[in-house]
Amino acid sequence: RNSPYYKRNAPKICSFYVKGTCNRGSTCPFRHEMPGDPNDPLANQKLKDRYYGVNDPVAEKIMKKADTWKKLTPPNDKTVTSLYVGGLGDDGALGESDLRGHFYQFGEITSISMVAGKGSAFVNFARRADAERAAERSYNNLNLKERRLRIGWSSGGAQPTVAAGARGGAPLQAVPGLPQANAQLQMLQRLQHPAVVGA
Repeated sequence: RNSPYYKRNAPKICSFYVKGTCNRGSTCPFRHEMPGDPNDPLANQKLKDRYYGVNDPVAEKIMKKADTWKKLTPPNDKTVTSLYVGGLGDDGALGESDLRGHFYQFGEITSISMVAGKGSAFVNFARRADAERAAERSYNNLNLKERRLRIGWSSGGAQPTVAAGARGGAPLQAVPGLPQANAQLQMLQRLQHPAVVGA
């Protein structure tokens, strides 16, 4: 709010006035006015129902609002089967095994690419349907080791697995059947072995 909410400090409505039986007049310490909307479900709310969660209009209002929250929309490119996972942190508390332990339930995982120094990763699924199911159930609902992680779709195809400090290491192996991953791996190999690749 940008201004004080004085209404909550106002006296309660006089129930006798609503019934038409209040004889105190101007000396009544309660407000002499009718409720805003007698058909509002909140007007007939019972404390017992609110406590036990039965016939609770407040809970129903919150759940309806939650249904209208922004949802993760899958990309139009059906070849995209990779999910971005952010918020892992740089302390190494969350690793590939933690992500695999959560995402394996949704389907076959071809690889998990950990982005060193960025606190993020890419989870590559074998099938698009599995990736969509993982995104739907994990978006705004993924907490690992008391950390709330961000879920999104990868902007390209499957992300290649690049080990930290792999410069000068063994050539990277591409995932079969994924041409976009092969192209990315070739680019990385040119950076890692400028004197070997294309010789």
